[in-house]
Amino acid sequence: MLELSQQAIFSGLLVGSVYALVALGIALTFGAMKIINLAHGELVLLAAYMAYFIESRTGWNPYAAIPLAFAVTAVVSVAVYLLIDRIKLHRELNSLILTFAILLVFASDVRSTNSPVLQDALSFHTVYAMKGELAAFVVSLAVMTALWWWLKLSWYGRAVRAVSSNRDAAMLMGIDPRRVELAAFLVAGILASVAGVALFTMSVVQPALGPALTVKAFVVTVLAG
Repeated sequence: MLELSQQAIFSGLLVGSVYALVALGIALTFGAMKIINLAHGELVLLAAYMAYFIESRTGWNPYAAIPLAFAVTAVVSVAVYLLIDRIKLHRELNSLILTFAILLVFASDVRSTNSPVLQDALSFHTVYAMKGELAAFVVSLAVMTALWWWLKLSWYGRAVRAVSSNRDAAMLMGIDPRRVELAAFLVAGILASVAGVALFTMSVVQPALGPALTVKAFVVTVLAG
């Protein structure tokens, strides 16, 4: 029983790091724009299918798909932002309705990585993990560290926090909220791209995963504040 508990906690930690990336993307757009983006999980899923596309067509490591995944999710993120930017009243409710409609149009097949390296297992005394899970954990931590640096030390990061805190006061300080909101959407797209590729390397991806990811990300966001 003790070994099963240790394995459950260890596996939960590895998978939870990827869920944290998804949750950070939702939290970023909600904090900057007061927008509930239910389509964020679909961006993660889209990135996962880009990883499948690269692996199946070229045989490369799925992580090589991150630039392509970001290019695709960036285009979709900008399109979603332009739609949402037209909403002037009751942004929380209306953006939720709009992005819920967007997620309904996604469909594809069940896919998983065929990389023998990523599917290999490693043993750590009483716990086990696939190399894909360990790689996803390391990459997720690196991206979260980069996000922390961006929010704390970069101009756009501070601008995002300013707009989130007080939009009108930020405008008085010369900050253009629309540019900052677009930057937040693009950074959320980067998080979705990395999370999607990481999920592809460690589990099976299929159409129903998008909404499930969104729900789990909301739970993480609410619990983490």
